[in-house]
Amino acid sequence: MKPLFKFSLLFVLAVLSFNKSMAQVENYSLRLSSGGSVDCGPMPELNGLKNYTIQLWFCADAWTNGATLLSRGDDFSIRLGAESTLDFSIGGQNFSVKRTALTTGKWFPLMVIGKSGRLSIYLNNSLIKTVTSVSPLSDTGATFVLGGGTFQGRLDEVRVWNAELSSDFEYFTYTTLNKWVPQLSNLVAYYKFDQPWCENIVDYKPLFSPNEKLNHHGILSKSGAKREKVTDNQSGLPYLLMGGYTDEKRFYDNGIEVDKYLLSNDLIILGLQSYSDGHVRAICPSDHGTAHKAEYLDLYKTKARTGVLSLAGKGSYLECPSSVFTPSDGYTFETWVYIEEWTEGAFIFKKETSNAANGFSVRLGAEDKKQIIVRINGSNYYFNSVMRAGTWYYLAVYPGVGETNRNTVHCFVNTKTYNADGSLSDSGNEPMPSGMNDQKAYIGFNLNGKLDETIIWHKTLSEAEMTAHRAGNIPMPGPGKPVAIATMNVANAYYRYNNPDNLGWDYYSQDEWRNVMASCYDGYTGYQIRIAVRDHNNWQNTISDASKRKLFAADLAELSKPYDGVELDLEWMDGTQTNLGLLADEILAVLPKGKTFMISHHQYGAYQFPKDKINKLDGYTFQQYGPQKTWSSYQAFVDGYNAFKNYGYPDDKIYLSFSSTTSSGYNDDGSWGRDVIGYNWGLVGSSYTPATDGSIETAKWNGYTFYFMGPIQVYNRAKFVRDKQLKGIFYWDICNDFGPSNKLSLNLHANYALNANVDPYVKEVLVNHPTGIQKPVVNQNEQAGNGEPVAYDLSGRRIDASKVHNGVVIYRSGDGTSRKVMLK
Repeated sequence: MKPLFKFSLLFVLAVLSFNKSMAQVENYSLRLSSGGSVDCGPMPELNGLKNYTIQLWFCADAWTNGATLLSRGDDFSIRLGAESTLDFSIGGQNFSVKRTALTTGKWFPLMVIGKSGRLSIYLNNSLIKTVTSVSPLSDTGATFVLGGGTFQGRLDEVRVWNAELSSDFEYFTYTTLNKWVPQLSNLVAYYKFDQPWCENIVDYKPLFSPNEKLNHHGILSKSGAKREKVTDNQSGLPYLLMGGYTDEKRFYDNGIEVDKYLLSNDLIILGLQSYSDGHVRAICPSDHGTAHKAEYLDLYKTKARTGVLSLAGKGSYLECPSSVFTPSDGYTFETWVYIEEWTEGAFIFKKETSNAANGFSVRLGAEDKKQIIVRINGSNYYFNSVMRAGTWYYLAVYPGVGETNRNTVHCFVNTKTYNADGSLSDSGNEPMPSGMNDQKAYIGFNLNGKLDETIIWHKTLSEAEMTAHRAGNIPMPGPGKPVAIATMNVANAYYRYNNPDNLGWDYYSQDEWRNVMASCYDGYTGYQIRIAVRDHNNWQNTISDASKRKLFAADLAELSKPYDGVELDLEWMDGTQTNLGLLADEILAVLPKGKTFMISHHQYGAYQFPKDKINKLDGYTFQQYGPQKTWSSYQAFVDGYNAFKNYGYPDDKIYLSFSSTTSSGYNDDGSWGRDVIGYNWGLVGSSYTPATDGSIETAKWNGYTFYFMGPIQVYNRAKFVRDKQLKGIFYWDICNDFGPSNKLSLNLHANYALNANVDPYVKEVLVNHPTGIQKPVVNQNEQAGNGEPVAYDLSGRRIDASKVHNGVVIYRSGDGTSRKVMLK
């Protein structure tokens, strides 16, 4: 690397790698007073351009003649002129525009489009001035500056493009931009001012295009320039909720990509089930264990075993809930185990009644026989010459398939199958544990040794599956990692021992699925994750019981703890729901402080929550989709809003929707043919052109006709929500839509009208353009151990320049360790 030049052209962005979740990014603007400015450095990308676009929002506190909004030397400037007048100096042309609407204390979107010697000036997205014979922008090293004169007021959403911006989607004037904006390659710089924790003004272009070599991060002047929260531009640039629904099954089998999550700032997980006894439980339980006299080891004996549970013998174990190991048909217990000191009678696993007459256990037998004993409902099954102390073993215990004799229990150790020793086994019963479902389970009870990767299944695994798990190929759903629903439905508990703060963390749990989904937002801010409750048959009868309402509320309050809020998805209600209102009272009385609470309704018969309680909740998600084809129309969407509004729901509580699933499939005679399908199931192909008027659309699939809302209708729905300044818009569901890399993505089009505003969390930036800042960026006279120059960030902290690459910075901390801070 050449010492100064190459490094100074590297764009380096430090983004904290932990979550900074909040329900919504807050809108900030640039507040300027006399002399205040932001130095954005030279923009050589503009040199010689005939085609370009400049966009900004401005709000003047005082109309001061000559006050500069922005400038680029003598080549380009926009200033306030006489009262209600804007003065422009662009490409050798000086001209003014006067509009009586231009006044102080009001926000205006302003846009300049240059195209082949012709300038078009837009105010509020309306063309107000055309100028011809304009020269190309000059080749200049002049700095692009925001403010810098006598301007007193605010600027927001400043965008610089090196091309004419398309008029599609209203020039994106009334929403923020994201990395999927159609003309991203033409974006030169973008300032939205929404990173109040960063010392300088962030240029979002390199966030959206990590391979970008240049950045135009802005330096605030020492005085007269700061960020300020915007509270008075909700009608022009509202920041609203963009919700995405998912559920357990779709999380498993779809491997939903990270970018799909990032299009939604309100992730709603349908992960809880209500029951007729009043209780609410996770669809996938979180069977976390509690460690007793046990320790976490990062590494033990071999690099292959990292994250290990260390047990110290008597009184040492992992205690697990009674919901762990409750087989009905088959079962498999598998773990890695290392015996430090052989103690006959110590348990690798134990879930039995106090007299051991019922249940299941795996314990150490005679050391000289290298013996493992499996006990099922009081009967012992002996396995000799299986393992010894002082080495790691993969151990699996499972029943035989289709066998009925006494040797139907097997151990699979490393790569070998062991049958119970018939001469020593004392039972001929079929080995299916029973009668212990209310007992707690114990892993490593009184064991002096180490355990790793303990997994319990409600099915009998094949040896091929066990061999794969032994090799580390354990099913784990996540982004880009689909796992069959059938597999996850029989996964009981998975203890990896990788969390030193919670040794008994269950990695096959709702809590872990929440963490996996949340990890898609690592390094981002401005989102919330909520949990929703499914209904059950005759749920109305259940909540008519006051005692059951209390149970429901107490369970939900406990289950809400890892989430930002809760939602009730209790479907198909008719008439005034008095008991639902009473349930809401119970929930609000016990829900932890700071949690949001919403209720989901259907389009039809959905607006009868008790009027006197409407304002108690944070919002209502209205499901404006369904199996009937008419619900896919835009008019049905508008009619639904009018009904909700007329009933009495306030606009700021109304949360409208669209769907990435279709209507039911219809036969040629118009009769019902099959259930709904996903929009991305092959319904639309490469030849598909969305209806430009946003009308209801149809497509054939496997002989049936389906009705659906296409991209333009979804855009229009989101625009309606934005124009009405409602709470937001959500969709069912994330998995059945295309990802944002596909131009047919429905949620992408919703974002074009109402942006999710999920932002990279930018703590600090390294600026690569000349500024007046006093802190050094690179010091050629000071060299690191590798002979390269030493670099400093904007806070003056030393950075190892050899570790600056592709947006990654490694800071050296005081204890000699390193902390990796990177842009996801």
